Amino acid sequence: MKRLFALLLTLTVLPWTMGAEESHVIRFGIFAAKQAGKPNEIATQTLTIPLKLEATGFRWGYEISPQDAAEYTHRAVVYLPRPPAAVTGDLETSQDSPTIVKTPKYKVTARDDYTFTFDEGDPLGEWKIEIFINDRLTRTFKFQVVKDE
Repeated sequence: MKRLFALLLTLTVLPWTMGAEESHVIRFGIFAAKQAGKPNEIATQTLTIPLKLEATGFRWGYEISPQDAAEYTHRAVVYLPRPPAAVTGDLETSQDSPTIVKTPKYKVTARDDYTFTFDEGDPLGEWKIEIFINDRLTRTFKFQVVKDE
């Protein structure tokens, strides 16, 4: 019975953290408020993201924690339910569709993260993010962007 409980607990927790690339732990959700001199950190793992504009300081996204110090690359592709009014920062719209937004590819050797912010005109609804490590699709999160209450 204890083994069954441990297995069920593992299967419940792993979808939030692990991906196909088991040498990296990936977390998705809402970041803690930014503090000078401190690294970005996911404060709440969730698949429901309130649409709070960048001016509020609200940030969401993913963090990657490698299990070793080997160099790796990461990037993300975000699928929106409708085209955004604007694409800002270092994001770019895909040539395939105005509802697909891509991050640049980053090369790192330690824990890293990518934070997103919302702009006026970003759509509510179901979004999807695909996270690639070393050019392999490693993790997909489907999430809801909801009106801020």
